[in-house]
Amino acid sequence: MKRIVVALLVGVFSASCGLKIPPIDIVVVQPPVVTPPAPPVEPPVVMEPPAPPAPVEPPVVEDTRPFQNLNVRVFDVAGQPIVGALVENQTDNSSRNSDGGGFVNFGVKGSTVLRVSAKDFATQTRDVPPGDHVFNLVSTLPPPPPVVVVPPTPTTPVSECSKAKNRAFGIISAGCLQAVANKSSNYSACQGGSDIACHLYVREAAAALRAGDDAPDDRTYGWGLITKSRGEQGCTVTDCGGDVPGDKYGEDMIAYLNQGLETRFWRGLDVIGGAGAPGARFQSGTLPGPDGGRPTNLWAPLPR
Repeated sequence: MKRIVVALLVGVFSASCGLKIPPIDIVVVQPPVVTPPAPPVEPPVVMEPPAPPAPVEPPVVEDTRPFQNLNVRVFDVAGQPIVGALVENQTDNSSRNSDGGGFVNFGVKGSTVLRVSAKDFATQTRDVPPGDHVFNLVSTLPPPPPVVVVPPTPTTPVSECSKAKNRAFGIISAGCLQAVANKSSNYSACQGGSDIACHLYVREAAAALRAGDDAPDDRTYGWGLITKSRGEQGCTVTDCGGDVPGDKYGEDMIAYLNQGLETRFWRGLDVIGGAGAPGARFQSGTLPGPDGGRPTNLWAPLPR
């Protein structure tokens, strides 16, 4: 505005004075453009989902079935009872421990899920009805090492097995049996439960008694074994049992036949107590009279 006034005054002054002034550009300044603020953005409205309906509890139906016996017996695979096995009834969350016979009893109203466990055995879980049931648990222990059976070796005379200390007094002495056990490679396996090892030890003891006698080479009388027929418990040098084929002899019997008697009139003694079971050991004793045994059990010399 001031520029316009000044320009007018200059024009008047120039005209009156006869002066010629060049034209003046008039600059018009526009006011600033003010942009109004954008309206605020409203957040979207989130709709809450409807709450689910409250669950409807099913009506409680009373079980009116009568209780029945559920008898459980817990054994190992060899048929021996497992004492203290934990038997859990997973249907009603009760539990019992097996007694000395491996027995447990529950009162149930129907089929029941049982979980049976014991130390050093694999656990079994089965769904069983009321009644009698057997659980045979499998051991988780490593199997025992195989018994190495060593065939009997020729026995040299042992002083404790001499005629003076044995047959002359009608006995098989503990001293003789102990002396043979000290030299035997089979006696410890016999004590561990090997029936064949017990029989091989018996052959070694019979051989020692024969070596200490006055006529060890005569095979018609003296110390020997007794024969066993098919179906009777007997042993060869490799196996024992009732149906073992081949020539079998008494598992733990040492027999003596007096010179001139028939082979059925022998005197004998079982020299192993508990043969075939852990803890077996030799036993001495007095020989009975020459009455023999069954008609199929005859005196026989030691096999060569």
